[in-house]
Amino acid sequence: MSNLSKQLTKLGYSFKKIENSIFMIYDFLTDSQVEELYSYILSASDEDWETHYMEGVVGLAERKYGRTDLENLLKEGLIEITHHWKDKNLGMPHELSEPLAIKIKEIFSFDNTLKFDGVGTIQRQYSESPLPAHVDNHTDPSIEYAVIMYINDDYNDGELYFSNLGIELKPLAKSLMIFPSHEGYKHGVKSPADGPVRYVMPSFVRKNNVS
Repeated sequence: MSNLSKQLTKLGYSFKKIENSIFMIYDFLTDSQVEELYSYILSASDEDWETHYMEGVVGLAERKYGRTDLENLLKEGLIEITHHWKDKNLGMPHELSEPLAIKIKEIFSFDNTLKFDGVGTIQRQYSESPLPAHVDNHTDPSIEYAVIMYINDDYNDGELYFSNLGIELKPLAKSLMIFPSHEGYKHGVKSPADGPVRYVMPSFVRKNNVS
């Protein structure tokens, strides 16, 4: 049993090990948390959805390179901007994010070389908006794990897939997905079909002192 499996068992979570180091933790979100998240989502304006992504790009550039000249950083291949995703990220208020962050920090507390970024983003995905297969730590080698909370599962299609492993799945609403961020876990999300929007909360766990 892996250290992560042992920790999830110790904390009393019901979970499934999909394969290798891919985990789905059931009912990580409560019904009341989902209701609060939907209330916040429905109150957000188009402008709210369009500003958070670029703020994150600027923050990453400043954290990694001490620079915010995005045009030059793009030309140098140091950062990436997924332009068709610029309207699909919404910043979260502290009162919604902090209780979730505390629970995730507890999960990874078995390894003091890891640190959790915190929960800061709700991501939406609707028809004709796939997320191409990618590796999370290509532009930021400190990233060790992806941690994704699923607000809903009533959307059509929109499966999470791991292109190197032949795995395709649709995580359950209220679940938490955890998987490594290196090349062996290249992953993407198929475009949802017409119908409900897909909502998740993506975040990362990092190794300390990795530049």
